Amino acid sequence: MEPKMSDDADVLIVGAGAVGLTLAVDLQRRGVKFRIIDAASQGFEGSRAKAVQPRTLEVFDDLGVSSRAACSTRHWASISDRCPSVAR
Repeated sequence: MEPKMSDDADVLIVGAGAVGLTLAVDLQRRGVKFRIIDAASQGFEGSRAKAVQPRTLEVFDDLGVSSRAACSTRHWASISDRCPSVAR
């Protein structure tokens, strides 16, 4: 049985990667109806990122998650410097 599709979304997000999901979070905060579609049947188990760009940190700040993201890093000093609980 195929999933039932509706046309009540204002925005169609193609791709459930980092960018698509971040857009979904921001749209949700703003009360915009959206639908996410992705070719993959499940999420990626690992990490593809080796660094976080400054603009990404600005978006994280706007979403209110920059400290949490910084505290979740493993060994990248430049981002973990933003974590208040990391000893310097």
